[in-house]
Amino acid sequence: MIMEIKCNYCNYEWKYKGMREYYAQCPNCRCNVRIYWSEEQLELIREIKKEKERGVGNEQVNNIDEGEV
Repeated sequence: MIMEIKCNYCNYEWKYKGMREYYAQCPNCRCNVRIYWSEEQLELIREIKKEKERGVGNEQVNNIDEGEV
């Protein structure tokens, strides 16, 4: 999944492609920036993390992780 994020400290904007649930690190100033996922997105992220922990090589999981969904 991809989300547009703007740092509140340095105003840098970027497309976040990670899987963290609550905070991302600004690539410009390294400050933590709050991520505001929807509940559906959070559930999907948690499901993907569980699948990865179990070692499931699911095509959909790999595509989501790469930002294709």
